[in-house]
Amino acid sequence: RLMISNAASVLRPGGRLIYSTCSVEREENEQVVDDFLAARSEFLKVTPSAPDQLVTNERCVRTWPHRDGCDGFFVVCLERHG
Repeated sequence: RLMISNAASVLRPGGRLIYSTCSVEREENEQVVDDFLAARSEFLKVTPSAPDQLVTNERCVRTWPHRDGCDGFFVVCLERHG
């Protein structure tokens, strides 16, 4: 949580922040992003440029070892407004 907040503090309006982990745990991924967005209303999720089968309903990218033949990853793109 500290890493995403520190990175966000130096981003100017219009800038994008990519938060990515090599984890499939919601507590390390979606929950961190949801908590961050609740505290920082000037940021919005941006639908990532990725193959459709990797993009979740929450507009994040997620890979699964059993489905995608690679390690489990999570990626979200956030853009600063205002």
